[in-house]
Amino acid sequence: MEFSEAENPEAENHWRAIPEWASFLIEFGYAWLGQPRDSRRIAVISMPSDSAAAGLVTLGAMRRCLELDDANDTSSHYEKLLALARERPDGVTLRHNKRPGMFAFDGFDRDGLWVKQLKSKSGFRTNISKSSAADPSSALNWRIDGEPPVVLVFGQQVPHAQLYTHLVTRGGEIRSSNLSESYSQVCLAGRGTGEVPTREGMEAIRFREDGVEADLSQLLTVQSWMPGTISRVMFYNSRTEAFDRQSGRPQVVISDGDTSFLKVMDGAVFQESDVVGVVHRTMERDRLEAVGTKLENLRQWYDHSVPEGLPQTPRGIGICVLKRRHTCQ
Repeated sequence: MEFSEAENPEAENHWRAIPEWASFLIEFGYAWLGQPRDSRRIAVISMPSDSAAAGLVTLGAMRRCLELDDANDTSSHYEKLLALARERPDGVTLRHNKRPGMFAFDGFDRDGLWVKQLKSKSGFRTNISKSSAADPSSALNWRIDGEPPVVLVFGQQVPHAQLYTHLVTRGGEIRSSNLSESYSQVCLAGRGTGEVPTREGMEAIRFREDGVEADLSQLLTVQSWMPGTISRVMFYNSRTEAFDRQSGRPQVVISDGDTSFLKVMDGAVFQESDVVGVVHRTMERDRLEAVGTKLENLRQWYDHSVPEGLPQTPRGIGICVLKRRHTCQ
């Protein structure tokens, strides 16, 4: 596997082995999603200079998800509904895309989830299954009241598949089905200056192996960056505060820069998501201090954590990881 970060991709001798710092960031994202998650986690990665580091962390997290069973939007939405059915939180109601009325959870068994229609004289009760969108009982046709419906991304299979295989040193086998189904549990939060500067930063980094070549923006498969291809990474525009698609709350958000990190941390939709913020130390002092203040304030509810399985941090890169106390959930 070769790596290039040359401003001029036509220049000679710009290809080399993946450098330690880039390999670390990919491995970090990969390992982060490999850890057991029993509480929300926050991490800040401090880089010595501005770079596409957030994209590399996102690539590592995406690579981990390519190995997992049921790592697709259909399954993840069903699992979300199943978790809510088990918790039975007060005041949570559901809507169906076609059936009128409001519904409430009414148990679950091996056949799936059960919901009942509220204010119904007939006591209508139906099943929610993990199946295709064409099935009226499919979880994709159900949503929590007040949330938008889940929208799947359709398109061609993820290209450059062989490049993902050797991105990490001890990666597991990629499941071919994941290359053909959209997934939205990994989210890249773009720079505060908008989507275009974020993408341009990703395009400067390229990977090559056995004649197959792609830049980082292509490997991330963000919907608007790779039209016509299924997407495995959701994008959050921190300037407009909008997602590129409707698909619920992501499991982990990787934010590109201090402005993006602070917006994600204050965003209501991300309050249960893990957050990995990537910042660089060449920015203005007051901006660095704002990130430090946010971390210090979090210590009221979070403890410093040293997760197992994360790669050794190279010189020049700093990391702070916090984990929410169970008593605060």
